[in-house]
Amino acid sequence: MQNIETRSQEKIYLEVYDNGVLAQADSIPSLQIYDADNDADPIAGFDSLTAVDEPEAGKYSFFLTQSITSVNRVLEVRWTYTIDGVPNQQTDFYAVESVYSSI
Repeated sequence: MQNIETRSQEKIYLEVYDNGVLAQADSIPSLQIYDADNDADPIAGFDSLTAVDEPEAGKYSFFLTQSITSVNRVLEVRWTYTIDGVPNQQTDFYAVESVYSSI
């Protein structure tokens, strides 16, 4: 699980592999973002999102803004994509936490 500071903006990434090699998905992946403690429905406004195709082959991203990182919680991100016509899903978790001290 990756940590994200509360009220910050963070780019998250998906890397798509085909036979162990980074490969372009058949189309741009989509994603949905859930509160991991209540994953029955996606968070309002984050239910039908499209990833950004990064310049590197097989790498996609999405920019999390303060609207989703404003509350301490665990985000469950479900990426959906197809490789050679085969549907795939990947789930990643991100802990949104307040920083209490710094160096």
